[in-house]
Amino acid sequence: HRETGKQAAAAADCLFAFGQYAAVMAEGATEAGMPREYIATFADAEACLAALRPRLTDGDTVLVKASHALNGSAIVRGLRALEGRLQD
Repeated sequence: HRETGKQAAAAADCLFAFGQYAAVMAEGATEAGMPREYIATFADAEACLAALRPRLTDGDTVLVKASHALNGSAIVRGLRALEGRLQD
């Protein structure tokens, strides 16, 4: 999870992480140079999606790396429901 955070820092503008190891992923991103204000952690997928929705604009790319055990598919379903409804 720490390595995933480091890789996110190298490739992404921000990191939204949820679940038991979200803090470890956030630490990895911080260690790799991502500013802490671009990292958010959440207890579950639903809270993560609720925080992510209002920050998205048309044209954004979202990489979802999650497990079925943590209901990661809820993120994908929620993002798909937004298709065509985001503003620039």
